[in-house]
Amino acid sequence: MPDAPLEELGIDSKGRIRLLAALEIYYDVSIDLDELDRFTDVESVADVLAEALAASRAEEKH
Repeated sequence: MPDAPLEELGIDSKGRIRLLAALEIYYDVSIDLDELDRFTDVESVADVLAEALAASRAEEKH
């Protein structure tokens, strides 16, 4: 269900904020609040997380 809308999974706008915060804590990354607009489905959340992880790794190398 990667294309399942978050709202169908019971995740409303406040839930998306909590999800973003949980991802930041669990994966020790920083995700800009502007990225919340991209949190439309499971796949888009995974894409944002992958980008944040890649950015975090790039920063560690410098």
